[in-house]
Amino acid sequence: MSALALLVLSAAAAAQSVPESARRVDCPPAGSDAAACRVDLSTYLGYRVFAQFCSRCHALDALGSSFAPNLVERIGSMDKSRFVFLMERGYAGSSPAMPVWGEDPYVSRYYEELWAYLSARASGKLLAGEPALAEPAAAGPASP
Repeated sequence: MSALALLVLSAAAAAQSVPESARRVDCPPAGSDAAACRVDLSTYLGYRVFAQFCSRCHALDALGSSFAPNLVERIGSMDKSRFVFLMERGYAGSSPAMPVWGEDPYVSRYYEELWAYLSARASGKLLAGEPALAEPAAAGPASP
């Protein structure tokens, strides 16, 4: 396994152990020239997985396309268990069906991170565009 793959897997494992209350999304004020929103590792990984696997249908900012729904609106009306259910089993609507992501290990292991990203977009906390990874919270003083 490559060093990059090991880094991603270990980062994902660390992100999954972060409780929702510890998630962080800091965006600059509207109209500011500041850089992109800064997010915790879990939300950032969710963005990366979404960009790679989901954006080809749902568009890069999850705003939907002519054949896939706007997830910023849709996620706001569902809970995490429904989200996981749809990811595991796919979705067959009037347009082309959403794949069964439960069969894809490159997506199925990142449900928590995808939920973190999409729920941050749906709540309005995370603005459109690629987020930046926030600096880790400063730890207390090192013990001697």
